[in-house]
Amino acid sequence: MFELHSQIDRDDVDARRQAQHARREIQEAAHPGRHQRFGHRLRRLRRHAQHAQLDPLGGDHRRHAVGRVNLQVIDALAAGDEATLSIGEYETLLARVPDAAVARLRDAWGEPADDPDVRDGRFRFRAQTFGKLLVALPPDRGRTAERRADYHDPLLPPRHALVAFGLWLQHVAKADALVHMGAHGTLEWLPGKAVALTAECFPEIVTGALPVIYPFIVSNPGEAAQAKRRIAGLTIGHLPPQLVDGGLSGEARELERLLDEYAQADGLDRRRRGFRFC
Repeated sequence: MFELHSQIDRDDVDARRQAQHARREIQEAAHPGRHQRFGHRLRRLRRHAQHAQLDPLGGDHRRHAVGRVNLQVIDALAAGDEATLSIGEYETLLARVPDAAVARLRDAWGEPADDPDVRDGRFRFRAQTFGKLLVALPPDRGRTAERRADYHDPLLPPRHALVAFGLWLQHVAKADALVHMGAHGTLEWLPGKAVALTAECFPEIVTGALPVIYPFIVSNPGEAAQAKRRIAGLTIGHLPPQLVDGGLSGEARELERLLDEYAQADGLDRRRRGFRFC
């Protein structure tokens, strides 16, 4: 899934060599309430891409509690110092954006220095490089406390941090492609035209000319079409995972056993209802 090949001439040796050394950016959707799935996706990427370097925690994570693992993964992405962009650098890149879009951005969110993701004069992104892969969690589109309200707002421009993140990917990190993990994300819902986007549309500003590879659940074709139309996403349909009984463990499993035993005893001999199980 991560190999990039020339679409112009597959027999061209130079094109193949460029594809071999291309840098891919993997972005996890920042949908409200979805961060708990990120650690699982990162481990799957490491296994299927055969990338030994894609291991911010080290070792086998399967024995850890799910919540603990995912918090560690998020902390690992936020721990590095390489994924930053100064206010001055951001202003320089923002000069490439049409004035009308910049005016809307400033009217909605004020000056870049006021963004909550700015510390010590720099935007700091949750991203780490693993070999040729850059794994990142994008900044919130809007206010953290109002994530559900801001997520699909058709008029609210993204925060400076998300615009800075997109410009950083394109011009500083120089990613060759974006693999978007998790449907759906924020990019295809940013303000702008529904089709035939222009340079003033925010999906175009944030993603630019980056190819977007987008694994998308097959049962949601409507939102997949949005990704195709507005960020030119190459959607890869996948079936939903098979549902299985997760079961219980530890004290919860023992409690369930005792409750089942009590219920069976009550049906067989009502005199046993007064007994205490331990």
